[in-house]
Amino acid sequence: MDNYFKETNAFIQGNTSLRAPQRKAHERLKQSFIDNLSTHKIITLPTGVGKTGLIAIAPFEISDGRVLVITPSLVIREGISDAFDTRTSFNFWTERNVILDDNKLPRVYRYAGFNSSGARKRVMRYLEEADDVNYFV
Repeated sequence: MDNYFKETNAFIQGNTSLRAPQRKAHERLKQSFIDNLSTHKIITLPTGVGKTGLIAIAPFEISDGRVLVITPSLVIREGISDAFDTRTSFNFWTERNVILDDNKLPRVYRYAGFNSSGARKRVMRYLEEADDVNYFV
């Protein structure tokens, strides 16, 4: 789905399961894209207010395509991909009532690299053909 993030009904504003800084940052990010689509956006949040959650909701109502999440370490990547794991009911979108229909949860691909040329070819082919994947972590 090319416009998944714009077509999927995500409950963000008014969702008290989300933290207030997450809702406010999403609203400001959305407004920033309305005001000026071509500038870079930077969001800073203090420790403990839900950066992973903001990453999870940021593309909704904004992104026209897939999202690439780049992390500074393997530990953070594992934490984010665990929160984004839609195979469990403990994923962020279900736990925080952002996506109320389990059939509408985003498709997430956890990129773990490759260690052989055969694996590299499989991964690259998958990435090229992954039209139904919404997040790459």
